[in-house]
Amino acid sequence: MKKLTIAVMMVLLLGVSAYAADAQDPGADFWKSMLSKIGQFVPKKKIATETSIAGIRGASQEGETLYWKGEAENVVVSEKELEQFKAAVEKALSGEREQALRMFQDFSKAYPESPLRIDSQQAIGKLTRGNPTG
Repeated sequence: MKKLTIAVMMVLLLGVSAYAADAQDPGADFWKSMLSKIGQFVPKKKIATETSIAGIRGASQEGETLYWKGEAENVVVSEKELEQFKAAVEKALSGEREQALRMFQDFSKAYPESPLRIDSQQAIGKLTRGNPTG
């Protein structure tokens, strides 16, 4: 009898937690994924010093570039560009949809060649579809 009671309680708890997860704003996941994507971008800063990296491979390897295991290629954007995009995402997360829409539109106009341009267009589409006036 105790095992049956415990099993029923577990099922109820799992059901309640699943319901709570569904009750959250489904669009929030989109904006949270945008914020995590921003973390992958490297802001371009002016560096006053120069650095060098050299490698030794034994025999001469003409025409071959060095490969550093585990090194991912970073996408570089300006600091101002990254800040403006992040601010627009945060506005959308806070529920200020109209202001976020304007900020994404301004971003797209200011940075037409940005690596974040496609994400900005997706955000504009999401905000426009969810906006009853647009």
